[in-house]
Amino acid sequence: MILIENRTKYVLGAVIFFLVLIGVVVVFQQITINNLKKGQTGENATALLKSAAINSPFTVQAVKKNLEDTAKVLNGTIASKQGNIITVDADIVDFSKLSGLTEDQLHQSLGSFPKTKKRYEVSVSDKTQFDSLKLNELLQGMAIEVMSDDLVYKSDHLNASKITVQPTTAPGVSFKDSILQTKEIAGQIKEINAKYLIVSVMWTDFNNVDGLSAVDPLTVKKIAKEYKVLIDNKTQFTDKKLSDLRVRQTVRAHALAPVYSLSEFTASQIDGPILVTTDLPYFDGHISEIGNNSLKVKTSDNNGGKTYTVKIVDKTLFCYMDSRGVPSNETEIVTEGKNISDFQVNDEVTILSLTRDIENKSEITAQSVCKNLR
Repeated sequence: MILIENRTKYVLGAVIFFLVLIGVVVVFQQITINNLKKGQTGENATALLKSAAINSPFTVQAVKKNLEDTAKVLNGTIASKQGNIITVDADIVDFSKLSGLTEDQLHQSLGSFPKTKKRYEVSVSDKTQFDSLKLNELLQGMAIEVMSDDLVYKSDHLNASKITVQPTTAPGVSFKDSILQTKEIAGQIKEINAKYLIVSVMWTDFNNVDGLSAVDPLTVKKIAKEYKVLIDNKTQFTDKKLSDLRVRQTVRAHALAPVYSLSEFTASQIDGPILVTTDLPYFDGHISEIGNNSLKVKTSDNNGGKTYTVKIVDKTLFCYMDSRGVPSNETEIVTEGKNISDFQVNDEVTILSLTRDIENKSEITAQSVCKNLR
């Protein structure tokens, strides 16, 4: 087997942080009342609510039953992705609190109903349609709408018929403006202090991007920037405490104002550590030959001893992964390389492949080439 299972978590976590847009392709969930009503209830549901008995428990039961029997649309945020399974955190109607609403409130839009959080596992198949970004381009933190073959209030395991990334901006707002208005960052911790974190972020270069549909998260040009994220007694940590965070872990920091043009800000909330994943295949090996725009890389005998011709293209990124002195349960230190001239014969490298079926091919195109330093 070419993939080395026991290094997947840490190697890919390091490589994909370096490669993937971890700043602005954090897509904000924007659900309108019309979409929610049309997608989850339909015109029949609206009629049912209006005809329900006044001051009667029947109204509550009618709302609950209608949602349970008709809702096949889920709006939420990607918590993680593994293979063809997407874990989604969604806000759904809290049935236990409907009885506390007045008749008038029960006749309002579903968007005004009390919500509770629920985690779903969404399965993607070859029949699943994608409206914007494809499966391999979906990232943790993105807001998506899932059209399901299953009823969302009767199962937490859904089969997706269609997945749409929620727009990052309101109508008429440019992609550049959406970046400038962003109130959060996601990046790798460079330094930890009792009163602040230094976080390195890779922003999308909006000068070369027209909008979300034009963004290829794996290849779009990025701009590196470091932030000093201040911590005070109002900063909330949603996952780990400050004392549990470590250098080189990835976190998301929220602010009360746009952060793009700042160099430091006080965090209202810090999430993480965040595991960044990809479904692109990869393999480890040693360089046996270097050409002008290609490498020959041989995998170890334990992994079949196969030799790949690795094509270098304009999109290929280069890096160093330094595990010297790094504990085995922590992520390697990743730094940017320049070009193919940084590599020599016999270097140990990790290749992230844009070519999918690498087990049945001997020539692949590299998304990234990272030299392993041990």
